[in-house]
Amino acid sequence: MNKGFMKAIVKEEPKAGIVYKDVPIPECGPDGILVKVMAAGICGSDVHMYEWTPNYEFSIPYMPFIMGHEFCGVVAETGENIKAFKPGDRVFCRCFLIDGTCEYCLNGKQHFCRLGDKRLGLHMDGGFAEYCLMGESGLIKLPDSISFERGAMIEPMYVTANAVYDSQLRFGDFCVVQGPGPIGLMTLLFAKARGAGKCVMLGTRRDEKRMALAKEFGADYIIYGDEEDAQSRIMELTGGMGADIVFECTGVPQMVQRGLDITQKSGTLVAVGIYPAKAELDLTAVVRSAKNIKGTYGGPVTLERLISWLDSANPLVEKLDKLITHKGPLKNADEAFKRCIRKENIKELFINFE
Repeated sequence: MNKGFMKAIVKEEPKAGIVYKDVPIPECGPDGILVKVMAAGICGSDVHMYEWTPNYEFSIPYMPFIMGHEFCGVVAETGENIKAFKPGDRVFCRCFLIDGTCEYCLNGKQHFCRLGDKRLGLHMDGGFAEYCLMGESGLIKLPDSISFERGAMIEPMYVTANAVYDSQLRFGDFCVVQGPGPIGLMTLLFAKARGAGKCVMLGTRRDEKRMALAKEFGADYIIYGDEEDAQSRIMELTGGMGADIVFECTGVPQMVQRGLDITQKSGTLVAVGIYPAKAELDLTAVVRSAKNIKGTYGGPVTLERLISWLDSANPLVEKLDKLITHKGPLKNADEAFKRCIRKENIKELFINFE
């Protein structure tokens, strides 16, 4: 194909903001696959990168790079060594690299592959552009039944489905989800799908639109933490026991301890969020009550399994569409990021990249 320039969202410097600019269309090479991006989602990590909050300094040596790691598209060109894909194939783009041969990959832990420290949109060029250069191991074919908009939701589905898997949730468990953002809402949906009993969504009055969707996703109770004592209310709902499982999805360091305070003895707190600072925890209380703190970052609920689930007749699949409240062009990215910061949306997608 004729090479030229394309529009992209670039993180150029370690400071707040982004740049919308022309960059060269990548050269494919013999082992490359050029993907025309059709839909890309804004992740919470992208918002942190936009605002330049702490804990993203790791990306400085790789600047400038194209942002975006939740995306899918159509194969535009393939290198001469590529056999598994051809132009026109609909594909999901994996955001982390895998080699398929290391100890992690061979033991079902591809998300910890030795190549996985480098992620699209955080260390290398990602999907907030007209085209993205991928390798064969980075692509999974997307069935015709899965829209590109749903395809752009697969990566956050991967995070949240594995958060629920890692919690070892048992049928009927009382669960609390802290934070009704896209990750919290998806976690609630998958917890209910796995058999959770009563579920609480904990947020603030600023989250009112998101809390309404939490009710649709199966929340039995909505608690506005800025209007009532959440801990007292949850203890009341559980007969003084506390929650079996708390999913901490806010990314606010102080909320980790608050989550532990509402977790029952021998219960589990699952840390799902990414935090801008260290959390201070009362570990003696954790020890004496035998509570569990579980970090989650991908897992055995593979991307392929999630694509199979999206391709099924499960009625919960339709609910995911309600998360997408805004779709727009890449050129309006600055406005889209500001909506995310103001919580005026739930999930924001780019669908026009020219």
